Amino acid sequence: MASLSSSMLLLITLSTMAFGQYKPGACPPPTPFNIRTNLCNDDMDCNGSEKCCPTSYDGTICVKPITEAVNIVKPGSCPIIPTGRWICTSTCRSDGDCRGIKKCCENRCGALACQNPEVNNDPLDFDYSQPSVIFRKPGFCPLKNSIDKCTPRCVSDYQCSSNQKCCPNKCGSTSCTSSNAVNTGNGYKGSPNSGAVICAGVTCRAQEKCQFDRNTKREKCVRG
Repeated sequence: MASLSSSMLLLITLSTMAFGQYKPGACPPPTPFNIRTNLCNDDMDCNGSEKCCPTSYDGTICVKPITEAVNIVKPGSCPIIPTGRWICTSTCRSDGDCRGIKKCCENRCGALACQNPEVNNDPLDFDYSQPSVIFRKPGFCPLKNSIDKCTPRCVSDYQCSSNQKCCPNKCGSTSCTSSNAVNTGNGYKGSPNSGAVICAGVTCRAQEKCQFDRNTKREKCVRG
């Protein structure tokens, strides 16, 4: 009886050691490696900070952990008709896993992947309290009557690639275009001839500048 009790105690101790020593961090979405066997049993089988994580084929493998996901929702919406490659393994869990303006959306296979969003046409639908959305790049916009591009609409420089800015166009809307000058130090103004200032998708008057309102959590036009 004593021998049985000792064996049970040893088993509990070993189980605690094996399954209680997990490394910090979280596993990424199941890796697409064609590994159907368990190359590790728990985190302690892996070197350094690596964790024992599942593959897409019901196996396990040692991989580097991902940091805790940031639960943010980026501007825009997921494409109604996904395009791109057929990849049937999820590579993201939320928008916070994706770089730049990309969102975590279903792809053509139904798995989650980082994709370029469809631009929302209503600036009021954006959460301007997100620091990543309140973002203006150096430079100022060209004359709006020189911009032929009318779609897709933008509401922030954050949505534009490289050195492009969200500028007013001749269609009465806004679109991403290359900036043609430097920051004036008093807001990010349009060219001297147009005086345009883009403020949360709205064009301010020539004598106004864009300012963030802490009460409404939105940008607004104020007299400069």
